[in-house]
Amino acid sequence: MSLVAKQSFVNILSICLALLLGAINTLYLYPNELGEEYHGLVISILVFSNLIQPFISLGLQHAIIRYFSSIKSQLERDRLFWFSMWLPLLLIVFGGLCLLLNHKHFISWLMNENEIFGTYLWMILGIAIATAYFEILYNWSRVQLKTVFGNFLKELYPRLVIFLLLLSYVLTWIDFSEFLLILFGAYYFRLLLIISFNLSIHIPRFSLRLPNKCKEILRYSFLIFLSAVAATYNLDIDKAQINHFLGNQIVAYYSVALYIAAVIEIPFRSLSQIVSPLVAKAINTRNKVQLKSLLTKSADSQLIVSGFLFVLVLINIEELYQLVSQPGYATALGVVFIVSFGKLYSASLGCINLIMTNSKYYVYVFWFSIASAVLAIILNIYFIQWYGMFGAAYATLIVMIITNSLKLLLLAIKFEMVPYSKNTLAILILIGLSFFVFYFIGLDFNPIQNIAIQSLILSLLFFFTVLKFKLSSDLIQFYNDFKNKVLNPKMK
Repeated sequence: MSLVAKQSFVNILSICLALLLGAINTLYLYPNELGEEYHGLVISILVFSNLIQPFISLGLQHAIIRYFSSIKSQLERDRLFWFSMWLPLLLIVFGGLCLLLNHKHFISWLMNENEIFGTYLWMILGIAIATAYFEILYNWSRVQLKTVFGNFLKELYPRLVIFLLLLSYVLTWIDFSEFLLILFGAYYFRLLLIISFNLSIHIPRFSLRLPNKCKEILRYSFLIFLSAVAATYNLDIDKAQINHFLGNQIVAYYSVALYIAAVIEIPFRSLSQIVSPLVAKAINTRNKVQLKSLLTKSADSQLIVSGFLFVLVLINIEELYQLVSQPGYATALGVVFIVSFGKLYSASLGCINLIMTNSKYYVYVFWFSIASAVLAIILNIYFIQWYGMFGAAYATLIVMIITNSLKLLLLAIKFEMVPYSKNTLAILILIGLSFFVFYFIGLDFNPIQNIAIQSLILSLLFFFTVLKFKLSSDLIQFYNDFKNKVLNPKMK
């Protein structure tokens, strides 16, 4: 089994476990034990941290992916590493001094704008700093094709921490204030873990010298930073605006719906951990054949697995909400349907985002991101007031369709390639038929039994069809490698 297949498989397992834990947290423990108000508060703190984080990392985590493979000297790579370490530190020190000098006025203004932001500012900023450095260090391990442990820390670790904290809260071992303090500390413990892991791979030679391509790296980082800010705002601005217009309670409902829809993103999140350095290398070496292969294979594989998860989520959606016994959460059921279609469209594009980000056309990503962020803010202002949280879902879907279509057009014009293959239409037909057949077949068992039975039958029929009609060469190769490894464990 290849390095990509092995690490992608482990990453998928890690992300699936993370989503399972997250589902327990989001669908049961948060609403039933923590309550709507505290649930919305925790989500809001993490959302605001995510909005601030890009201003600290400044896009340097993406610069590491973009330039690492083009730098041949280890000394020069070490300089890139240290440059990525101390530049955010300078920004933190500068921002900290500004905050101290204007502390009272700043806090007073924040309290007027948003009480949560003003009250929990220290926690929001602290988590943002820890997350920014984690992202940089995680990408440093990714470029060396070491993704499994970092993926565990990124995907599974936070949800495991929250799961344990929620259990401790339920058992009255901690109160809510202690819950927040331990959560804060857990982000810094994660940072220490990724530092230790990177040092076990390679200890960079300390240097204060700037990398040779410093100006180019700064320009790239700055534009990607602005793109990342816009992308982060696209992810979280709807929750922040719902919080402003509708309150914490609706944020909790909406967040549960988005969490369920996010299951569809599993393939991309797993594949991108290992594929992004390969895409950057193919671009740096101008290997168009390999780039085209990575694009089409990733598109087929992502569309199949994401399409399966799309059907799996939507046919079980009513049962999933029955597991949330608190009233109110099921009012966001329609949000899952709306957002899921946008997620499926994104999955059909394969590694297009990685190609755009790592190519000389990354400036277009900046303009697309800025435009989509502005559009999201404008649409949310009106749609949320007109349609409540469903308005935010419609706004998200519209932005996703427009942005992805622009990227697809750019890829076709500049690279003269598209992610779609001869199998794309067949995969879409399989997804559509699976949805309509299973969605209108109702079982009369309890929710857990319904989910188990429907999921098992769908899995068997769906992937049997994929293998029978050879809809993805990568998945077929992965299946054969996995079967051989299980049947012949001694084979290398």
